[in-house]
Order: sequence, then structure tokens, then C-alpha cells
Amino acid sequence: MTINKAQWAAVEASLKAGARIHFAHQGNTIYVNRALVTETKLVYVVYINNEMPRYWLSEGDEGYEPLVTVYCRKVTYNPHQRAINKIKKMRGGKSYLKRKENAYMHETIVRYEAFFPSARSAVCHFKKIEGLTITAPDEDGGREL
Repeated sequence: MTINKAQWAAVEASLKAGARIHFAHQGNTIYVNRALVTETKLVYVVYINNEMPRYWLSEGDEGYEPLVTVYCRKVTYNPHQRAINKIKKMRGGKSYLKRKENAYMHETIVRYEAFFPSARSAVCHFKKIEGLTITAPDEDGGREL
């Protein structure tokens, strides 16, 4: 059963209120929980099959879980961006960056995080997953609502 627009609004409101939301997708149980990371920062954490996913591992590593690419937040970044910004300000910096030997500075890296900064971003991410259902938590692993 697909989740309609009213149910997604209820999920977002429940997450903001601090409730734990359980989902089922292709035999996996996923739940999203609000957590305090630092003294003043709240995030929404994703758990896959009742454990925190090892989102820091890459594809060739031992213990890598391919479900991370589906359920966790994708972050792209350029590790050389600070150096690029400094070089651009120098005289001749833009032409220096255009050289073939400096092409590595423009490559981006993709990583995944099990944290969402807001309830809205978590809901938008999970809306895109086809076949996702909301389940109620119980001893048997959940039942459909």
C-alpha cells in the first residue's frame, strides 16, 4: 500500500514531535528517530534492520551495506574547494586552475550520511522510494497501518 499525501504530512509532524517512525521496504525494517548530536543540534537518524548503518564504508570495504545508498542521505562535496577559492583570488589563478594537471582539484566525492538535518528533508527522501510502507512497531517486526 502506497503512502498518500496526508500520511506523509502526519509522518513529518510525528517526526517533529519526536516520535519514531517505522517503515518496511523489500524485507527490511527502517526507522527514523530524532536524536541530539550536540548540545544544540537535532538530527533525524536512520536505522536499518534495528542497527545504525555503516555509512562511512565505501563499496570495496568489508562490512559495506549496499542499502546505505537507498536509505541514507547522499552528500557530494569537493575536498579541494577551500584551496580553489584561495587560488581564484590570486593573479592568474583562474587560468592556473584550467590547466590539465590541476583537473583533480575539480573532482567531487560522494558520501552517505545516516543523518537528516530536518524532518522535511527526511520525508522528501523517503517519498522517492517506491514500495515503502509505514508499519507500527510491535514484537512481530511490524504490521501495516
